Amino acid sequence: MAKIADKVLSILNPSVTDLGYELLGVEYVPSGKHSVLRLYIDSESGIGVDDCEVVSRQVSAIMDVEDPISGQYNLEVSSPGIERPLFSVSHYMRFLGHDVRLRTYRPIEGRRKFTGAIGSVSEKSNTIELVTDLGPVTLDIDLIGFHGQTIYHNPDEKISKQLGDGKLLSQLTKKIVVYNFRQNDLENEGQGAPLTPIYHNLIAKTFKEYNCVCGIHLAHAGRKASVLRPSDGASPITKDDKVETPEDDKSPSLKKDESLKEDSTKKAK
Repeated sequence: MAKIADKVLSILNPSVTDLGYELLGVEYVPSGKHSVLRLYIDSESGIGVDDCEVVSRQVSAIMDVEDPISGQYNLEVSSPGIERPLFSVSHYMRFLGHDVRLRTYRPIEGRRKFTGAIGSVSEKSNTIELVTDLGPVTLDIDLIGFHGQTIYHNPDEKISKQLGDGKLLSQLTKKIVVYNFRQNDLENEGQGAPLTPIYHNLIAKTFKEYNCVCGIHLAHAGRKASVLRPSDGASPITKDDKVETPEDDKSPSLKKDESLKEDSTKKAK
């Protein structure tokens, strides 16, 4: 839920700073009605209970207005404590030489958990060197996945155009950049959406956390959501519009559903 935490951080950071505190980071732990939004704050004079209360009142008012999180959650505001979490490269730079416990998302040399001192930090290359009992370990970015912004997509013609330059991004970051997902998928007899199954799988995994029975994806409904394609001048559908999808503009899944209904009707007769 890093996206929610990042969004909350961008919303709250200016107000917390105006109060005279530093918003070190935000954690969001989804768990249905027991979800937790945790804020870590700090100041030069330290953090006490009164400071947490001041920030909590201000944050609660902002969150009620902005409402970036759907559903119930418990708000926690605290100091970083003895086991201070580090959220950004600048935090690691601040604590050069200090001992840390670190867990990575992917294994490095067969390990995910590391304990050692922060040896060096490069903000430019976004790398951190940790001096462990096994010697120096460099935590780095393996590669960057770059989708780009789709401006035209037509699977029938095997054409898909995106804004963005993967080669330039690779040159600027000095990292391997994987891009051109859609066009490569079309050339391999796909529909140009190779990441969709992965996305749907991740969405399905959250159903249990939010006590969902089913989910409906409306954010990218594509051609099912309008009579005309956006490239042909279509505008968003309103509640007053009469939507009649042309026969040749129906998706394969929609046509299959209708054929199944017809078969069921014939069998019933």
